[in-house]
Amino acid sequence: MKITRLAALLAVPAALSLAACGGGSTSTFVNNATQGTAQVRFVQGDPKLGAVDIYFYQSNASQPANATKTSVAFGEATDYTPQTAVPNTLVARAPGQTSGAAITACNLPAITNTFYSVVIADQNGAPNCMVFQDSPYTNAPQYRMHHAASIAVANNSSLGTIDYGVGTAAAAFTVQGTSTLGGFVGSQNPVTLAGTSGNQAAASGTVFGIGPSSAAVGSTDTATASLAASAVFAPDSLTQPDTAGTLNFAPYVGTSLYAIDCTGPITGGSVAIPCNGGVALIGVFDTK
Repeated sequence: MKITRLAALLAVPAALSLAACGGGSTSTFVNNATQGTAQVRFVQGDPKLGAVDIYFYQSNASQPANATKTSVAFGEATDYTPQTAVPNTLVARAPGQTSGAAITACNLPAITNTFYSVVIADQNGAPNCMVFQDSPYTNAPQYRMHHAASIAVANNSSLGTIDYGVGTAAAAFTVQGTSTLGGFVGSQNPVTLAGTSGNQAAASGTVFGIGPSSAAVGSTDTATASLAASAVFAPDSLTQPDTAGTLNFAPYVGTSLYAIDCTGPITGGSVAIPCNGGVALIGVFDTK
């Protein structure tokens, strides 16, 4: 009898260990040792929508009971969170709505062990997802640039590729690079899935700027949209903690910028984000 009980007790941890390894495709457990972990951020960049709850989960699984991020406001970017590096599904719903028709559902191809920004943006009148692969920071202060203003590009083709850079005034900036409009999930050329956007540059200045791609790197360009460092959001909020506008703002390691569509100023922080020509430049401090 004692031997039988001992065998049963030893079998329980062994069974739990096997379950944790994942086993078949129907298991709810994940073996991160073999599948890896990515760091994923979500950005609500569609001006037609209000706040959304975001569910992000493995494509072969059912929607979980609890949202990954709740009440993500327009213009808000979440912090990076660890996600399994496999094909995933993003479902955006009205806050508190757990079932029924979703605002949008995006099936994302397999991500790898790196950083990603998933931006909800307008695709021909309906919300869809752009996926940007973000380059890891190598120094400070640096920033990442993401171009997700698809409505603005449809209305003004000269914005299909934009200059970006940093200066000391809102009217002009020193060009540090160019960024093309991101590709939507499911399109034939989702360029950002290959990591061609979400690049990084040195943040030497206090005002970020973007403009039509017409100036050479190192020259000065007139800003279509600008963002003072003091108006950069903290992750998971519309709080703007850097009142002095000093880059890099401790304890953060860098800043992610997103050119998004807009229909008016983005309010909620202590400084409103202007909407110029249907484009707003928002920023969020990075913890990773």
